[in-house]
Amino acid sequence: MRLFITFIAVLLSVSLRAEFGVAVVDSIGGDVSVSGSANQLKANQVINPQGIDIKTGSSGFAAFVFSNGVAVYLGPNSHLRLDSYEQIPFESEPDNLEFEPSRSRLSLQLTTGVVGIAHKEPNPVSELSIELGPGYIVKLSSQAAVIISGIEGATTALLDGRARITHQNVEHLLREGYRFNAKANLPAGPDMLETLRSDEQEALDPIVQNAIVARDRWFFETGDGVTLKPVRISEMLPQKNRRFNNTKL
Repeated sequence: MRLFITFIAVLLSVSLRAEFGVAVVDSIGGDVSVSGSANQLKANQVINPQGIDIKTGSSGFAAFVFSNGVAVYLGPNSHLRLDSYEQIPFESEPDNLEFEPSRSRLSLQLTTGVVGIAHKEPNPVSELSIELGPGYIVKLSSQAAVIISGIEGATTALLDGRARITHQNVEHLLREGYRFNAKANLPAGPDMLETLRSDEQEALDPIVQNAIVARDRWFFETGDGVTLKPVRISEMLPQKNRRFNNTKL
């Protein structure tokens, strides 16, 4: 019991030392509007992501890499808000990039459109949540996921990892190779959880690949033990908007 109490105390003290995390704009192009805590974004720009509101038109796209190793690709005709982001400062080296370096808490809000998410091996005490509407929250522990949100509802598809979804006060567990479909303002029934068909995975893969490419271009370090900064480790071609066909979903 004493060991357990000590462990909880350590977790609480660690959470109190969390700082605002940072992110880098990996790529951005086409019809994109930015508001909130920033009014303009450009590729390779280091940002405090909290409060940034991004909308893309039919030709727009944007990709962000966060200091916890999460990459988010926002597709065309989408609206994403970066609500909050905290991460405990850490030191990192380019040869140690497979795992999330420290505890973090990232909260996003997808009003409409599509996002692809790629992550390193998640830290078990970190939180990555995406709000898709009132009472509809997706908490990811996943290395590859796609979320599509529209007026009628939303779909969460996992290509690698797992997720915990809260919808209409009911919790659902989602694992790799499945998708969860929920209509807005309607309870989720047993038919909302379905296996991803191979053609569906093929349709979603370009969105995830855009996020993976962005993720693998960057790592973050704290030279002074406090200030996080991104370091570009790959001079790959700039991200391009790759359209995807959602008629199969």
